Amino acid sequence: MRIAVGGIHTECSTYSPVLMTPEDFRVLRGEALT
Repeated sequence: MRIAVGGIHTECSTYSPVLMTPEDFRVLRGEALT
């Protein structure tokens, strides 16, 4: 049996002039998850 858990969490401010892009996220797969 395999169980997968995922989520996205960001700390943001409505007043920040810097917008987040998909490149700002780190994607971890396989052995990087352990």
